[in-house]
Amino acid sequence: MSLTSKVKAASPLARTPDAKAAVASAEGIELYRARAAKGLEGILDPSRGLRLRTAVTFAVWAFILYLLVRFSRGTLRYFQFDPQTLGPHFWPRRGWLLLHVVGGLTALFLGPSQFWPWLRRRALNLHRWMGRLYLMGVASAGTSALYLAFFEPPENGGWVLGVSVFTLGVVWLAASAMALLAILNGRVQTHKEWMIRSYVLTFSFINFRWWLGSPFIANLGTRPERAVTVVWLGWTVPFIITEFVLQWRHVRSVPGADGWADSRFSGGPEWRDAGRFPSS
Repeated sequence: MSLTSKVKAASPLARTPDAKAAVASAEGIELYRARAAKGLEGILDPSRGLRLRTAVTFAVWAFILYLLVRFSRGTLRYFQFDPQTLGPHFWPRRGWLLLHVVGGLTALFLGPSQFWPWLRRRALNLHRWMGRLYLMGVASAGTSALYLAFFEPPENGGWVLGVSVFTLGVVWLAASAMALLAILNGRVQTHKEWMIRSYVLTFSFINFRWWLGSPFIANLGTRPERAVTVVWLGWTVPFIITEFVLQWRHVRSVPGADGWADSRFSGGPEWRDAGRFPSS
């Protein structure tokens, strides 16, 4: 018996708007599953579409790794432990600064491994341990950023820049904590989405250095003005874009096709209690 037939036979109020909506949803789910079974979901051509997707994914991650290597080299100067290099504001707090730099580099370079499907399928334990190290890096870099935000030098924007850094630290730690809580509760898809948000925030440190070095930004305003603007935009804009993309996937998905369904259309407890759907 098909899902649509079950929905139609389940309720004596077959002509009510709710029942009609349930039938329409069931028909949509059946159509989606039928197309997926025939390999007609979207445009999935194994000989062309899959290769194109693989090529685009490889190009994007290659570009990300290039940016990581290029802009992370500038952090090596913090390991010199030179008062002139660190400046009067950060030299007395060099321990916190070192914790921030080491944790940030750890998260930056381990983050891409969490989005590698082959690693999850073939070496799940390694994936988990690299994820733990990533979260440890975020924890050390994020907590130290909250402390260092109170000591931003005036030539870099002072307390105005510190507010942005502190806010970023809070959101960064919160997103990473949500990813951890999701996987501990077995919510794999939710975990993936929060890990995406977390790494977008991690990558904002690359955005800061990349955008500050661009010719367009270099000719705008004073140095403190540029620093404050870039730090704010460097994490808020990518984070907002990421959220739109993630929510767009939910909006475009068919109920039930990606593991979730509206309880009204799937015989959830609310409808079963009301006597509109049978319990089995």
